[in-house]
Amino acid sequence: MKKDVKLMLLNNFGHRCPKWLTDPREKEMTLSRDATESEVDLFLIELLSQNNTDLSRDIVGCFNDFIERSKRGVRLYGGIVFYEGDNRITPGCCNDGIGVYKKVIKEIKESETMIWLGHDPFPVFEYLENEIVVWSDDCLGIWGEPLDRPKVISIKYEKNELYNKFSKLDEDVKDFLTGPFYERVDRFDSSNSRQLVDILLNWLKIK
Repeated sequence: MKKDVKLMLLNNFGHRCPKWLTDPREKEMTLSRDATESEVDLFLIELLSQNNTDLSRDIVGCFNDFIERSKRGVRLYGGIVFYEGDNRITPGCCNDGIGVYKKVIKEIKESETMIWLGHDPFPVFEYLENEIVVWSDDCLGIWGEPLDRPKVISIKYEKNELYNKFSKLDEDVKDFLTGPFYERVDRFDSSNSRQLVDILLNWLKIK
């Protein structure tokens, strides 16, 4: 079965929706060039809502408010999702978000055990000689009493295979931001569309 990793936005806590957008049905979306218009709207709503943008304003006012608030930092729930066929392992609740995905990758490459990907479930990593096993919940006893392994989903990657997939995440995210995200924002507000893309690329340290 095909294995992969993607960067995904997750709507963990609900959100507020500005009046100039229709609240999409999606509760999650993958950052890639294949994102649909409705998925981009979810990303946009989460981005504005989670960063306390004043959503009572019109389109341009919302974007201007976000741009000003982004100077103090950006936050967005989600993170790396691991796939094998129909199985997938997602971050838990209260994860540190999309903005730290490079830190998570660095910690995995350094074989760190206490990597925070959220709780309920608590995804964890097991390091073998040439492989890395991603567990959907804590069967290793890292964050508490270990769960029974047969009850926990796992995906095993060869180390180099996983590292190669990690290396493609920046390209996926850049393709999303400069493609579907930019095109959607540009329809709303062409005066701010390029700046919004640049803010997010800089935040994620993507060149």
